[in-house]
Amino acid sequence: MKNNNRNKTLVCGIIILFLGASIVQGISSNNEKVSKSKNIDNFNREYLMINSTSINMHNEKGDLFRNPKGEYIDQEQTLEAGAGLNINYGQYVAQSFKPSVPRLSKVYLKLFKYNGVPTYDLEFYVREGLSSSNLVTVTKTGSEVINGWNEFEFPDLQVQVEQTYYLVCEGDGGQGSNPIYCWYYSDTNPYNRGMVHIFSYGSWHSVPDSDCCFQTVYTNDPPNQPSNPDPYNGETNVNINTDLSWTGSDPDPGDILTYDIYFEADDPTPDVLVSDDQTETTYDPGTMELNTIYYWQIIAEDNYGASTPGTVWHFTTTSKLEPDLECTGDLSWTKVKPGFLVSKDIYVENIGASGSLLDWEITEWPDWGNWTFTPIEGYDLTPEDGQVTVHVFVKAPDEGGKQFSGHVTVVNTENASDFEILDVSLSTPVTLQSIFSRNIQLLQNIIHRFPLLERILGLFPVFNRISSLR
Repeated sequence: MKNNNRNKTLVCGIIILFLGASIVQGISSNNEKVSKSKNIDNFNREYLMINSTSINMHNEKGDLFRNPKGEYIDQEQTLEAGAGLNINYGQYVAQSFKPSVPRLSKVYLKLFKYNGVPTYDLEFYVREGLSSSNLVTVTKTGSEVINGWNEFEFPDLQVQVEQTYYLVCEGDGGQGSNPIYCWYYSDTNPYNRGMVHIFSYGSWHSVPDSDCCFQTVYTNDPPNQPSNPDPYNGETNVNINTDLSWTGSDPDPGDILTYDIYFEADDPTPDVLVSDDQTETTYDPGTMELNTIYYWQIIAEDNYGASTPGTVWHFTTTSKLEPDLECTGDLSWTKVKPGFLVSKDIYVENIGASGSLLDWEITEWPDWGNWTFTPIEGYDLTPEDGQVTVHVFVKAPDEGGKQFSGHVTVVNTENASDFEILDVSLSTPVTLQSIFSRNIQLLQNIIHRFPLLERILGLFPVFNRISSLR
């Protein structure tokens, strides 16, 4: 137990030694620190969170914390004690943090230059681990680093929400009394989602009660304006059971969109919210009124709270419920004996608007065979009635070894453009009678081509009997 206590004491002493050796007093006086805590290089915000943690700035829908540049601030720690941690040869500094949004666009660090302008570069990294590879690298020269808040911008970095990341500053220079970079910090643990880490003597050491001054920022473009409405803007004669649909998109890859739908009859400025925060780009308004103008508007919002309203669209519903004829069935028969009667069923249905009435009639069928339809017409058929069964009977032609085809046409008697065509086919098998008839016909054709042969064969009674079959 005594050895363990000695080891703990030794580790704490080493960390205190590292922290003490790395601190340089800032260039501001105590009075200047108090004033800058409310006005940090023009980062003015009445709700500046000095001694607390900035976690998920989405306090209310669309209520985001922004700096004067219009950038969204995610995590920050702005309290500094008038001193900084050295970033020079052999000593690097890191600050850990946990993002609450999945995008990191830039970082601000509050730095100052001690004892002049350093001649070595300041290297800034974003890492998933203190010693892991760099996700982001930004280099600044001594002339580019200012005494105050420094901006480190880079292409958008996708990060995991609530995972720990590290802001790391390195610089191999500034030995002795040469100018060095320093990172403002506070030793009162103002940010409870991370801490300071110092690399010295070849390894990293954590300082749990201290935090450097930083801000993580994400930029966000609002969604594109909703487009491609269906029904299209100004459309007329719209079915009263039509669903609404549109297209939504966002210029920032990976953003998740939700939609608020405003829908109202006879009001060019619809303010009735019928659906909010839905992810689908369709909406079912239910059965609408006949001959009515409906106005609707879509507002798209991304998962960062930025929103874009669409234009107000409108359409007019039909003044009459329109039926829609559908006819299905198979009218094909094979190997039907000549002269035999066959039958099948076909089905007539109104698939139009609910409550519409369909008058229908079978108007065309093949001219071969004898056809019968039961029923051949119908009136006031609604979609709720379902299918009407039509029994189809046809007597096959008397010819064997034939293939017959054609079609049956069913029409909406009140709308000639609404019709259905069913293909028809029927085949008869070859019979002895049909074979004999074909051979007799062939023989007659041959004899007819040779008159002398016809006169000679005419002397025989058998030929006279064959001729009589013609």
